[in-house]
Amino acid sequence: MIRDLRLIAYFRQCLPRDFPVFSCDDLVQGFSAIDPFQLPLSKIQVIDLHCQVSGGAVYDFLTGTIVGLGSSTCLPLSTECSSPWCIGLGFIKAVDIPGNCIHLITPASHHLLENIDIIFRSCITVPTCLLQVSDEVADITERLRDL
Repeated sequence: MIRDLRLIAYFRQCLPRDFPVFSCDDLVQGFSAIDPFQLPLSKIQVIDLHCQVSGGAVYDFLTGTIVGLGSSTCLPLSTECSSPWCIGLGFIKAVDIPGNCIHLITPASHHLLENIDIIFRSCITVPTCLLQVSDEVADITERLRDL
């Protein structure tokens, strides 16, 4: 439950501070109003941390998932960098293969997002409280995917 609350608080940063959130419905409506950042697929390497999916099939499993965002470039002040630089988490709203882009919601700054070249697919699940919207089971992934 604490993990879910932290994820909700993290992605709540995507919304304006004065945006009223009194229920999960409000949160979903707020997310649907966000213009997602678009990452070019040709620039992105997907690293799957929990199952081995290769080739273009990996993109079929990204829509509606929470992913880690990384950059293989070093911080400007660092002299050595052997592992990717973690930028933050993102929610993949859609993958547009013909359009060569990933539609991403994240509170990370657009300046940092321009450096993303690695996406870590993980087992982080969408918070369970968002699966129960207005006392009926509704999958946030499907709702956001349809928007």
